Amino acid sequence: SLLALALCSAPCWARIGNLEIEKDPVSSGRYSSTKATPVRFSIATYNVRARPLLDEVAPKFKAIGPLLDRFDIVALQECFTEHRLLWRGTSFPVRVHDGTRTDWFRPVASGLSTLARFPLREAIVKKFEQPEGLRFLLRGKKDGLASKGVLLTRFDLGGDRTLDVYNTHME
Repeated sequence: SLLALALCSAPCWARIGNLEIEKDPVSSGRYSSTKATPVRFSIATYNVRARPLLDEVAPKFKAIGPLLDRFDIVALQECFTEHRLLWRGTSFPVRVHDGTRTDWFRPVASGLSTLARFPLREAIVKKFEQPEGLRFLLRGKKDGLASKGVLLTRFDLGGDRTLDVYNTHME
């Protein structure tokens, strides 16, 4: 059974992941402002429930993508798989996805993704401290296999102003 554990965990070592950022050129017309000008924007959060296994996300993401375009910022949760498929169905110039994992006991990342129309200054991932080992995974936690945390995206609002968006998903 030690050999089985080694074989099962081998693909996990290859999937440590990274913070994925895609930025298209952002037109400054709609979102440029000065300190005296208020910045108005719309924001939505959506748990898309795209589980890593046994979930057919293509038809779901095809329907969800166009609905997201009515917002300026969207924070997505449970976007474990096929996040690029969802991104292609939208017109957001800034797309960030947390693909990082805390350790090999958690084979999936946080599933957090943020889409925006504002210029991105930086993106930071902070993982929650989680108990280590198989005992944590086997004690009945529903999402003990995910590397939970917070995805911070910091956007430029013009006039030396920034907007911090914190995207997270608790159990």
